[in-house]
Amino acid sequence: MKVQKLSTFLQQYRKAPNVIATHNPAMLFPKRDIRTRIDLPDMKTKIQDRIRKDKFEFRDRKFDVRDRMVVRVYRAANTKWKFGTIVNQDGAYSTILSMFKEPW
Repeated sequence: MKVQKLSTFLQQYRKAPNVIATHNPAMLFPKRDIRTRIDLPDMKTKIQDRIRKDKFEFRDRKFDVRDRMVVRVYRAANTKWKFGTIVNQDGAYSTILSMFKEPW
């Protein structure tokens, strides 16, 4: 039990980056990283993303500031769509548009 705890501690020590050198001791001495469980890929999230994309048949889109967009407007009876430019992004799904010089 003590040997297991010691080896776990040493492995964590060798994997942790050094504050002064900004590299871990394993990288400084044998010039390679130690592979641990943390390095293993997270297959569960990859599979869930693939199922989500296949089920709903869509692709993830990325919009940048100053990109032009078309927005569906439900307030106006005679216009359905308006053009705008992205001014700011507040998150992954929230953007601020500038349409006719007024933020919307």
